[in-house]
Amino acid sequence: SQGLFQTALQVNPGHSQARLYVELCKAAIDDEAQKTLTLARRALTLGKLRESQNYFENILKLYQRDQSAPQYVEA
Repeated sequence: SQGLFQTALQVNPGHSQARLYVELCKAAIDDEAQKTLTLARRALTLGKLRESQNYFENILKLYQRDQSAPQYVEA
């Protein structure tokens, strides 16, 4: 998980593989969030409020460590 790689970087800031994996995790989270955000918007437009809420809540979970992310703010 991204948290484990970040911990490795705290212990050894020069660990290049841990830094790479943090970036890969972040990219995967951003990609998943963008897809989920599209689904949330679509459900909201269709008046499917519960479904939309579930999607937005999933985005909040993805970014619980980065609440300044635009996806988190929109959700």
